[in-house]
Amino acid sequence: MLSPSHPYHTSNAPPRNHLVYALDGSKLVHAAMAYMPEVAVPRMNPDVSYELRYLGKDTEDGERWVLQESETGQILERYSTSDLRITVVYRARCFEGAKEAEEYK
Repeated sequence: MLSPSHPYHTSNAPPRNHLVYALDGSKLVHAAMAYMPEVAVPRMNPDVSYELRYLGKDTEDGERWVLQESETGQILERYSTSDLRITVVYRARCFEGAKEAEEYK
């Protein structure tokens, strides 16, 4: 969803499930609003390994997850599936043939 201050913003529509936007971010100027900006993000040390672990179904709240340090198991935060979003960045290079691909290496 584009920020309301973005020149191409057209709507304040909330995000929808099962919706995908595909674009070349290196050629198109784009921006997005923060998801749940009112929630404090856990502080994570870039030198420490973390994992998001699925705990299973909870009869009251749906599915549960924990963000924890991989080595110590210390839990930084607890989430339900509805709290989570994922972003995938895929960058590929296309070549006319094997020769161009080899020259790129």
